[in-house]
Parts: sequence; C-alpha cells; structure tokens
Amino acid sequence: IGELAFTHEGFIGRRAAIRRHYRDWAAAKTPHLLLYGMGGVGKTALAGHFSLRLRRENPALQIFAFAPPFDVAAIEEQLRLPFLQAANKNQIENWQILDQAFDRLEVMLGALAARPTLFIFDNLESCLDLATRRFLPEHAATEALIAATQRLSGAVWTLLTCRYAIVSDKLKNAAAAELPEASLGDILRFMRQWSWPETVTAEDKKAMYKTLGGNFRSIEWLSGLLTAAEETWARLQQKFVGLQPPVGTPAAATQTVLEAMRRDLVFDELLTLLTPAEKVLLQRLTLEPRPLIIDGLYALWDETGHLETAITHLNNYALLESAHAPHLALATYQIPPLVAELLSREPLTEALQRDTHARLGRYWRFAGEKFTRLISDDLAAFEHFALAGLQEEADEMLEGLSGAFYRGQQFGRVVDWLLPYVQRRGETTPWWALNRLGLALHYLGQIGSALQCYLLAEKSIKSAKSKEEKRQLGTTLNNISQIYDARGDYGKALEYLEKSLA
Repeated sequence: IGELAFTHEGFIGRRAAIRRHYRDWAAAKTPHLLLYGMGGVGKTALAGHFSLRLRRENPALQIFAFAPPFDVAAIEEQLRLPFLQAANKNQIENWQILDQAFDRLEVMLGALAARPTLFIFDNLESCLDLATRRFLPEHAATEALIAATQRLSGAVWTLLTCRYAIVSDKLKNAAAAELPEASLGDILRFMRQWSWPETVTAEDKKAMYKTLGGNFRSIEWLSGLLTAAEETWARLQQKFVGLQPPVGTPAAATQTVLEAMRRDLVFDELLTLLTPAEKVLLQRLTLEPRPLIIDGLYALWDETGHLETAITHLNNYALLESAHAPHLALATYQIPPLVAELLSREPLTEALQRDTHARLGRYWRFAGEKFTRLISDDLAAFEHFALAGLQEEADEMLEGLSGAFYRGQQFGRVVDWLLPYVQRRGETTPWWALNRLGLALHYLGQIGSALQCYLLAEKSIKSAKSKEEKRQLGTTLNNISQIYDARGDYGKALEYLEKSLA
C-alpha cells in the first residue's frame, strides 16, 4: 500500500492491542491513532493489520501510506491521479490556480475524503527531535500535513507509527497507544513461522523470550543465526553473561536496556554470516530510504553475479524486506529501519558513501527518464548527485526539476536551487536558468532581484540569431517590461514591450 509492504495473511498475536484499540478506531470513536513502541515490536505490522481489516469491513476504503522521507512534492505526485479521478471540476480548477504546494495538498485531501479514506504515516521518529519528541523545523510540513488529514470531515482515519509518543500541539486529536513487548504466547506462535534447529526445545524458546523480550525482530534474527551457523543457544547465552547496562541506567529501564544489548549482539553475530559484498550492500542501502527494484540493487552490488543468492540470504535473515509494488508490477526491496539504525554504528567510509550516492543518483536518473517518469525520482537523483559531490550531474537535473516545481508553483524551492546554480555558473549561466529564476523571484515579490536576472538573461542572448534565441529574447524583454510596469515606470515598460514585439 503506497510505500509500505503489508500482508493479508500470517499476522501473529497482538490480540490485547487489537481488543483495546481496533474497535474504537474502526468505529471512528478514536479515528486517529498513534502506535508507538521500541523498534522491532511490530508497529508497522499492526498498522497493516488494522488497515487491511478495515478495508475488508469497508470495501470502498482507499488507503494512502507514506514513509520517510516525507517530501511534499512526492506526496502530491502520489495523490495526483486519485485526486483527478475523484475531484469535481471546481476542485480541479481551484487546485490548478493555487500558488502554494501545501494549499494544493489540502484541496486534494478534501476531494479524496469524499469517500472512506485512511492515511498512514510510518516511522515518524525520523522527523522528531529525540530530546523533545517534537517535530524538527525541517519536518514542519509533515506535521502540518498529518494535522490536515486529521481535520478532514467524513469517514477519515489516520494511523501513525513512531518509536516515541509524539509531542505536538497540532496533533491533539490522535489517541496514543503504546505497544509493549509481545507476550510469550504471541512470540511462541510467531516462532512457528521460522526455522529452528532440531536441538532447540520448547524450554529453550521460553528462555529466548525471557532473554530477548517480546521483540519480533530479535526472534527473526535469532532464528537465522541458529539455523545458519554452528552456534547453539547454550553458547550464545554465555555471550550474554558479561553484558551490563551503562552506569546510570535507571532501574526501571535496566531490563529493557539489557534486552536491547542482547538483541544487538544477536544482530552482530548474524552479520558475521554475511559475505563482505552482502554486508556492503546492506550498508549502502542505509543511504537510500526509498524502496528499490532489482535494478537498484544491481547498481549497488559490487560483484559480477550472485545477487539473487545474496537477496535470498538477506531475506532469510530478516535483514532485507521485499514487497510487490502494484503500480510497477515489480518486486521492491528495502532494509528495515532497525537494521539501518544498527548498521549506522559502523558507517561506510566517506569515499564509499560518495560512491553509493553517485550510483543511486544514476539509478534514479535512469528510472525517472526511462521508466517511471516521476518527478520524485528526478528529485532523488538530484539529491544523491549533490551528496556525492557530483555538482555537474546534479546541475544537469536542474532544468527539468526546477521546471516541474515552477509549474507546481513552488517558487521558493526553485529559488533555493537556481540561485546557487547561477552564482556558480556566473557568465556561463544558460538563459533558461536566469529567466526561470527571475520568474520565481518575481512571483515571490522580489522584483529588484527578478529584474537583475532578466537583464542578465537579456545579455546572454543579446545577439540572438536562431529562431529559438529570438523567441527567448522576446520572452525576456516582455518580462522586463512587466517589472517596470509593476514599478509604475510606464515609459520603460512600453519601451521594452515594443522591443519584445520587434
């Protein structure tokens, strides 16, 4: 669903949480629900269970799911087609004339809410200041978007997942539901889905629960470790003996901290089973929050073959998640957030990070040009090229990218991109960049700066010869005329207007 992988079958446990929260949520008594708890306890899985169960009870329900990064342009792109299918003529006309991207999103949300709708926002901890549990300034748009969905009238539900209870003055309508660790019964049922050595007894499984707690991800990793390695549960327990929580850990948190330390040890032991290429692939994937198709994995794979085998290994060890993207009719792959977090303890070298961003930039550029035609893919390519230090490749993306955002009336974003570009290029700045930057500044009311851009654009094609250059010169002269008209200098405005028509 959207950017998240859910399954209709095989959901295990959480009966207490379902009994406590599902009915009131589904009946719209508490239609906006925040599921929070430590990594690996099953927040996303429970959100998926709630969503698919609600859809079975309401076949007309439409579900939109979003995951980090929560880019407004990408979200608008994801909602555009459903909006155009649902909206009436007045809503579409209103949407087309709005200047601000967020204003357009509100119109889109209102049209979509005409039928039963669920919005899911997953892994919101990436948007928070962990000290205050409030949204970071750079994620204010995400907070505002969630608040907008919760203000909609009609049959509208929201599900939020986060590791922490969010503190927000705008999201007061959301009921908070903490997910504790799963019960022994849930974990034992969950264990039946995974392979275990014949030497693992029922008592061993109870001891595993007592040692690692009710964390589904820990149990998945432990199964992979014990099945694939010459490791036994008894020997692994000996490695847990020396673990002690950091000095100063509150007594109430001691058990939770110890369980997390044991989980991390299992994870580290599991990593030793990987080939060097498999581990580097995982580390490279920490730099890409979006799901990738197989081509993306090939772009990051360092060997000439064996990628399919590596994918099988990583899936079996619960280090890589695969899903089916209906809009692409292809499988997608992504590492779980907890895996990315633990891998960040041993980051790639700066050189390998730049290399990874370069590969991802080329992958997303190809996807946007040849496959998906999505502006969000062009944006991903631009961001990766910039992080790789490949300024020339990033700049090559700017003409199409800034044009799309200009047409979307996101003028501030256009200025943020093109102003540094113009400063870098100086006298070699192409006409399109000077003209578009001038237009964006003009719309933002900065007419003095806009005029400077137009005059530079005029200078760049002063000796226009080709038909296209003459058209560009006429456009520029007309834009200059508009500036003088806005200033009340009608003589100058008329002079430039006449030049534009010559």
